[in-house]
Amino acid sequence: MSSVSVTHAMTGREREIVDLISSGCTSKEIANALGMSINTVLWHRKNLYRKLAVSTRSQLIRRMRGKDAALHIQA
Repeated sequence: MSSVSVTHAMTGREREIVDLISSGCTSKEIANALGMSINTVLWHRKNLYRKLAVSTRSQLIRRMRGKDAALHIQA
């Protein structure tokens, strides 16, 4: 799956969560910031990890930084 199609496959909420993860927020901080339970945040993270084929927080951040770079190059 290309960087553009994965980014488009993400929901708006998933994009918000990725932004918060990338800024260093914990799952608990994300839950508080977005007004949801920590279990909902964990569910979204699980889906993000699956969509981006990663298994850790740091891999998620690296993958998204790579996708941001790819999107800027293609634009």
